[in-house]
Amino acid sequence: MSFEKDFINEQTDFFNYMVDNNLFKNRQTYHDYITRLRYISHFYKLDGTLTFDKISDIANELKQTISERDRYNTLKGVSDIVSGLKRFAEYINSDYKKKIEDSILSENSHINNDRSLDITEKDAIIKSRIGDSIHKTVSFTTKHHLKNDVN
Repeated sequence: MSFEKDFINEQTDFFNYMVDNNLFKNRQTYHDYITRLRYISHFYKLDGTLTFDKISDIANELKQTISERDRYNTLKGVSDIVSGLKRFAEYINSDYKKKIEDSILSENSHINNDRSLDITEKDAIIKSRIGDSIHKTVSFTTKHHLKNDVN
């Protein structure tokens, strides 16, 4: 069973987390993390249950099956995957998503409390911001898919 779609749903927030926290040297570092995490998400669910103990278990399994893979079939490859998993676990276990949700709720509250806007304008602004967010996520994911398909 592949869990790649679950991971793809987290990709944009993971990218923003890394940018907001200055966690990668350059864009290639991010691309490398995503490529490795996408690969491993075919075999493991990358979600809130991802702990450092689980990462250790995954690393041991990857080492034991190293000769059975056509990718990441060296100790360095396993180490690279583990590095990506650790960074992703930091993101998953952080309060980053809650901060984003709180920010959105605060912004919506501000719009709803703005007496200079009528109810139709408030509704339109909130819906457009939700639409923008969805569009950015879809665009980001599509661009990444196209880039990976070309490379």
